[in-house]
Amino acid sequence: VPLVDCKPVVKQAVYSICYGMTKGGVRANLASGLGLTAVDVEPFLVHDLVREVLQHRKLAAASIRQNKGARDCFGQWLTSSGKPSSVRSIMAQLSQAKEMQLLLPAVELARKRPEEFKIVLWEHDGFSVHFKRKDRVASESKRIMDVVNKKCAAMGYPTQLEPTTPSLPPGPAP
Repeated sequence: VPLVDCKPVVKQAVYSICYGMTKGGVRANLASGLGLTAVDVEPFLVHDLVREVLQHRKLAAASIRQNKGARDCFGQWLTSSGKPSSVRSIMAQLSQAKEMQLLLPAVELARKRPEEFKIVLWEHDGFSVHFKRKDRVASESKRIMDVVNKKCAAMGYPTQLEPTTPSLPPGPAP
């Protein structure tokens, strides 16, 4: 059996569950992405954690519909029409705001240390950084990860900022 990098497929399944995709849709995408059958991925959908997320999703959607919106972690009111797509959009915006809140220490650090690095690209769950001095990449990367990870821990989120290695352009190896 060929090995499949399951992280992107499972990550997509988790996001899909969080934002309202039907269990059948998640099952089909997960099976297809992993090269398995629907029966093979069923244990994922009945796992206690997934069932808990589905229950929370149901409660969050009901609250958004009842209140005709929700307030994000920055105090901004997000209005919902009550339609399923609007409710899912609000749920996504709430998560994106929370991700931003967790990553804000990196922005604050970039403002304090402009001679060392700058954030050049903001992504949904991370960012890309340009370091001014190649000899400081490791130490500045650690500093950035430390401030973000400290914020995550302080807020009770069991997650961490992870470094990625920049992609090299295609071509012959140096």
